Amino acid sequence: MRALLKSYDLSDNEIKLYTEIVGKFPLTFNEIRSFMSKQSEEEIQQILDNLLEKKLLMQVKPQYSKSLPHYVSIPPIAAILNSITEFSNVTEDTNLQKKKQNPHLEKFQYGLFQYLEKIIQDFFKILE
Repeated sequence: MRALLKSYDLSDNEIKLYTEIVGKFPLTFNEIRSFMSKQSEEEIQQILDNLLEKKLLMQVKPQYSKSLPHYVSIPPIAAILNSITEFSNVTEDTNLQKKKQNPHLEKFQYGLFQYLEKIIQDFFKILE
């Protein structure tokens, strides 16, 4: 997974934090800080912002509560799709690829995006 995340242009600290929290229950900033004790709060916030921007993390803010915001890791679907696309580009001749797109790859990518969208919608329904 580290190589996949590295190919998605993540720093070593971003990869370290992501792999620590993936699959865990939503965590507060202070809980996340316990994994990154050598970094300052500003550095940790920057890492979180980068992971949020790359859609590998989601911030959950309770609507009707004064609870602290929590962070939830999201599977690296975009990184996986990026790797599949790069693999497709490497294995096919560039001229052939321009003339003929791989319909199976396009169908797979579309289905994966639809599935991810449904998962995210279901997740938000659970949080409400």
